[in-house]
Amino acid sequence: MTNSIFPLRQSIPPAHLSTHIQTVVQQALDERRLVGAVVLVARDGELIHQQAAGFADRESARPMALETIFRLASVSKPIVSTAALVLVTQGRLDLDGDIGRWLPEFQLRLADGSPACITARQLLSHTAGLGYRFFEADADGPYARAGVSDGMDASGINLAETCAALPACRCCMRRVRLGGIRWQPTC
Repeated sequence: MTNSIFPLRQSIPPAHLSTHIQTVVQQALDERRLVGAVVLVARDGELIHQQAAGFADRESARPMALETIFRLASVSKPIVSTAALVLVTQGRLDLDGDIGRWLPEFQLRLADGSPACITARQLLSHTAGLGYRFFEADADGPYARAGVSDGMDASGINLAETCAALPACRCCMRRVRLGGIRWQPTC
Protein backbone atom coordinates (compact mmCIF):
# COMPACT_ATOMS: atom_id res chain seq x y z
CA MET A 1 0.00 0.00 0.00
CA THR A 2 1.31 3.45 -0.97
CA ASN A 3 1.32 5.94 1.87
CA SER A 4 1.10 9.53 0.59
CA ILE A 5 1.84 12.62 2.64
CA PHE A 6 -1.10 14.19 0.76
CA PRO A 7 -3.82 11.54 1.20
CA LEU A 8 -6.73 13.82 0.25
CA ARG A 9 -5.05 15.00 -2.94
CA GLN A 10 -4.14 11.43 -3.84
CA SER A 11 -7.82 10.52 -3.85
CA ILE A 12 -8.82 13.20 -6.38
CA PRO A 13 -9.65 11.50 -9.70
CA PRO A 14 -7.39 12.63 -12.59
CA ALA A 15 -10.35 14.04 -14.55
CA HIS A 16 -11.33 16.35 -11.67
CA LEU A 17 -7.72 17.35 -11.14
CA SER A 18 -7.33 18.21 -14.85
CA THR A 19 -10.47 20.33 -14.78
CA HIS A 20 -9.22 22.21 -11.71
CA ILE A 21 -5.76 22.79 -13.24
CA GLN A 22 -7.29 24.06 -16.51
CA THR A 23 -9.50 26.46 -14.53
CA VAL A 24 -6.57 27.82 -12.50
CA VAL A 25 -4.36 28.25 -15.58
CA GLN A 26 -7.16 29.98 -17.50
CA GLN A 27 -7.82 32.31 -14.57
CA ALA A 28 -4.12 33.27 -14.47
CA LEU A 29 -4.21 33.95 -18.23
CA ASP A 30 -7.41 35.99 -17.94
CA GLU A 31 -5.90 38.06 -15.11
CA ARG A 32 -2.74 38.53 -17.23
CA ARG A 33 -0.56 36.94 -14.54
CA LEU A 34 0.66 34.52 -17.21
CA VAL A 35 1.22 34.94 -20.92
CA GLY A 36 1.43 31.22 -21.50
CA ALA A 37 2.16 27.95 -19.75
CA VAL A 38 2.84 24.29 -20.30
CA VAL A 39 1.65 22.10 -17.43
CA LEU A 40 2.48 18.43 -16.97
CA VAL A 41 1.33 16.55 -13.88
CA ALA A 42 2.39 13.02 -13.02
CA ARG A 43 1.11 10.84 -10.21
CA ASP A 44 3.05 7.73 -9.23
CA GLY A 45 5.10 8.08 -12.41
CA GLU A 46 2.06 8.22 -14.69
CA LEU A 47 1.21 11.36 -16.68
CA ILE A 48 -2.32 12.32 -15.63
CA HIS A 49 -2.55 15.85 -17.07
CA GLN A 50 -0.89 17.82 -19.84
CA GLN A 51 -1.87 21.22 -21.12
CA ALA A 52 -0.50 24.04 -23.24
CA ALA A 53 -2.31 27.36 -22.86
CA GLY A 54 -1.85 30.98 -23.82
CA PHE A 55 0.96 32.29 -26.00
CA ALA A 56 4.57 31.27 -26.48
CA ASP A 57 5.03 34.71 -28.08
CA ARG A 58 2.34 37.26 -27.28
CA GLU A 59 3.56 39.84 -29.80
CA SER A 60 3.24 37.46 -32.74
CA ALA A 61 0.23 35.63 -31.22
CA ARG A 62 2.10 32.31 -31.51
CA PRO A 63 0.22 29.84 -29.31
CA MET A 64 1.92 27.77 -26.64
CA ALA A 65 2.51 24.13 -27.54
CA LEU A 66 3.45 21.13 -25.43
CA GLU A 67 6.80 21.10 -27.27
CA THR A 68 7.58 24.80 -26.65
CA ILE A 69 11.15 25.32 -25.46
CA PHE A 70 11.62 27.66 -22.50
CA ARG A 71 14.65 29.66 -21.43
CA LEU A 72 15.15 28.91 -17.76
CA ALA A 73 16.94 31.96 -16.39
CA SER A 74 18.14 31.94 -12.78
CA VAL A 75 17.24 28.29 -12.22
CA SER A 76 20.87 27.43 -11.49
CA LYS A 77 21.19 29.97 -8.65
CA PRO A 78 19.69 27.81 -5.87
CA ILE A 79 21.63 24.78 -7.10
CA VAL A 80 24.95 26.66 -7.20
CA SER A 81 24.25 28.26 -3.82
CA THR A 82 23.50 24.87 -2.26
CA ALA A 83 26.64 23.35 -3.76
CA ALA A 84 28.71 26.31 -2.51
CA LEU A 85 27.34 25.93 1.02
CA VAL A 86 28.17 22.21 0.97
CA LEU A 87 31.74 23.14 0.01
CA VAL A 88 31.80 25.67 2.86
CA THR A 89 30.70 23.03 5.39
CA GLN A 90 33.41 20.69 4.05
CA GLY A 91 35.99 23.44 4.54
CA ARG A 92 36.76 23.52 0.81
CA LEU A 93 35.40 27.01 0.10
CA ASP A 94 36.08 30.24 1.97
CA LEU A 95 33.18 32.58 1.26
CA ASP A 96 35.40 35.59 1.95
CA GLY A 97 38.39 34.46 -0.08
CA ASP A 98 39.29 36.04 -3.42
CA ILE A 99 37.73 34.05 -6.27
CA GLY A 100 40.94 34.55 -8.23
CA ARG A 101 42.04 31.30 -6.60
CA TRP A 102 39.49 29.40 -8.73
CA LEU A 103 39.19 31.81 -11.66
CA PRO A 104 42.68 33.24 -12.17
CA GLU A 105 41.68 34.79 -15.52
CA PHE A 106 38.92 36.79 -13.80
CA GLN A 107 41.03 39.74 -12.70
CA LEU A 108 39.09 42.97 -12.53
CA ARG A 109 40.93 46.20 -11.75
CA LEU A 110 39.76 49.27 -9.89
CA ALA A 111 39.78 52.72 -11.46
CA ASP A 112 43.28 53.32 -10.05
CA GLY A 113 44.54 50.12 -11.68
CA SER A 114 44.87 48.11 -8.50
CA PRO A 115 43.43 44.58 -8.47
CA ALA A 116 39.88 44.18 -7.20
CA CYS A 117 39.07 41.43 -4.73
CA ILE A 118 35.76 39.73 -5.43
CA THR A 119 34.62 37.02 -3.04
CA ALA A 120 32.31 34.03 -3.37
CA ARG A 121 30.06 35.65 -0.75
CA GLN A 122 29.71 38.76 -2.95
CA LEU A 123 28.93 36.68 -6.02
CA LEU A 124 26.35 34.55 -4.19
CA SER A 125 24.63 37.57 -2.64
CA HIS A 126 24.78 39.71 -5.81
CA THR A 127 26.89 42.35 -4.10
CA ALA A 128 30.01 41.91 -6.26
CA GLY A 129 28.83 44.83 -8.36
CA LEU A 130 28.68 42.99 -11.65
CA GLY A 131 25.75 44.01 -13.82
CA TYR A 132 23.99 42.46 -16.77
CA ARG A 133 24.57 43.39 -20.36
CA PHE A 134 20.82 43.72 -20.96
CA PHE A 135 20.73 46.53 -18.36
CA GLU A 136 23.15 48.67 -20.37
CA ALA A 137 21.65 51.90 -21.65
CA ASP A 138 22.29 51.05 -25.29
CA ALA A 139 23.09 48.01 -27.43
CA ASP A 140 26.69 49.18 -27.89
CA GLY A 141 27.56 49.52 -24.18
CA PRO A 142 30.88 48.52 -22.60
CA TYR A 143 29.95 44.88 -22.03
CA ALA A 144 28.73 44.58 -25.63
CA ARG A 145 31.95 46.14 -26.95
CA ALA A 146 34.01 43.71 -24.87
CA GLY A 147 31.92 40.78 -26.12
CA VAL A 148 30.70 39.91 -22.63
CA SER A 149 27.65 37.67 -22.66
CA ASP A 150 24.78 38.12 -20.23
CA GLY A 151 23.50 34.61 -20.84
CA MET A 152 20.43 35.95 -22.63
CA ASP A 153 22.16 36.61 -25.93
CA ALA A 154 23.84 34.44 -28.51
CA SER A 155 27.30 35.92 -28.09
CA GLY A 156 29.12 32.76 -29.13
CA ILE A 157 31.60 32.89 -26.24
CA ASN A 158 31.78 30.54 -23.29
CA LEU A 159 32.14 31.29 -19.58
CA ALA A 160 35.95 31.20 -19.63
CA GLU A 161 36.02 33.65 -22.54
CA THR A 162 33.50 35.89 -20.74
CA CYS A 163 35.70 35.91 -17.61
CA ALA A 164 38.68 36.84 -19.75
CA ALA A 165 36.74 39.62 -21.55
CA LEU A 166 35.46 41.33 -18.37
CA PRO A 167 38.84 42.81 -17.36
CA ALA A 168 38.90 44.61 -20.73
CA CYS A 169 36.13 46.77 -19.27
CA ARG A 170 38.05 49.20 -17.11
CA CYS A 171 35.87 49.44 -14.06
CA CYS A 172 35.23 52.17 -11.54
CA MET A 173 33.92 51.14 -8.16
CA ARG A 174 31.24 52.99 -6.24
CA ARG A 175 29.32 52.03 -3.14
CA VAL A 176 25.66 51.12 -3.31
CA ARG A 177 23.21 50.31 -0.54
CA LEU A 178 23.74 47.24 1.65
CA GLY A 179 27.50 47.73 1.48
CA GLY A 180 27.82 46.18 -1.96
CA ILE A 181 29.83 47.60 -4.81
CA ARG A 182 28.80 48.44 -8.33
CA TRP A 183 31.25 48.17 -11.19
CA GLN A 184 30.84 50.87 -13.80
CA PRO A 185 32.29 49.47 -17.03
CA THR A 186 33.98 52.23 -18.98
CA CYS A 187 35.76 50.45 -21.82
